[in-house]
Amino acid sequence: DITQYRLAKRKQLVKDINATFRGLNENLQSIFKSQQKSRQEHHSMHSQTFESLYQKWLDKLLAQQQMKILQKGVEDHETKIENAEDLCDTFLKVWWIALVNRAHPFMSH
Repeated sequence: DITQYRLAKRKQLVKDINATFRGLNENLQSIFKSQQKSRQEHHSMHSQTFESLYQKWLDKLLAQQQMKILQKGVEDHETKIENAEDLCDTFLKVWWIALVNRAHPFMSH
């Protein structure tokens, strides 16, 4: 009879619609998971790349700072050596003048 036929058709239509939605849902979940995995891989790759670049930049910066400190230390040391040489020259001149004055008192004036 026609009512039974329509009811059967309606049940089949509902089954087909549900099956289509299940298939769509599975496909969407698969796409979502795939995109999520891809995003995570890209994030991980970028994180490693930028971490490496940041570490290299930081190492270079620290090396430059250490070089500046070392250069300053060398400059300070060179200044101290120059001052010591000047002091030594002055001492030797004074000592020489004193030695000459003792040996030859008439040459003092």
